[in-house]
Amino acid sequence: MPKQPDFDSLQMQIGQLAKILSTKDQILPTFIPHVTVVGGIECPSLEVAEKFASELAKGFHGHGGLKCSFETPTTQWLNDDKTPKWNTACVAPMEQSDRFDQIVTRVHIAMQSVGLQFRSITPPAHFSFVYADMLLDQSTFPPPPPTFECNVGALYCTSPSRLDGVQHWYEISRFSLL
Repeated sequence: MPKQPDFDSLQMQIGQLAKILSTKDQILPTFIPHVTVVGGIECPSLEVAEKFASELAKGFHGHGGLKCSFETPTTQWLNDDKTPKWNTACVAPMEQSDRFDQIVTRVHIAMQSVGLQFRSITPPAHFSFVYADMLLDQSTFPPPPPTFECNVGALYCTSPSRLDGVQHWYEISRFSLL
């Protein structure tokens, strides 16, 4: 998660884009600014998710922050059949680095320690500006976020994993990378 003042600035952009791109038939959700590093982890219960969060906190303690830089341009990723992928409607792909690979390895270790399956990272790490299940006019997309240092990680329950479920998502744990 970005630090202040980037957090507030990005939160405002997310809210403005949701308002601009909403239609009378679809009000787009807002959400907190974040970089999705590994998404779609399936936990069988809240208890397992909490154990996983504890393992993440232990694994990242003293690890150090992650510099988050983004590729240009901001884009919309589609499914193979060219339909919109709701959770990547307006994203800035994150530039990969050795440090990023170390983070993914630590996530993998924490998952294994609580019996969770690690899948390939799809989609790649990214910053989301908009969630929508419609094709968007990319001329309305903002530039990628400025480079920022991420010193805090978080684990969220993102169920149900669909556009109308975003309002029900909640934070399970937040942990320091320092």
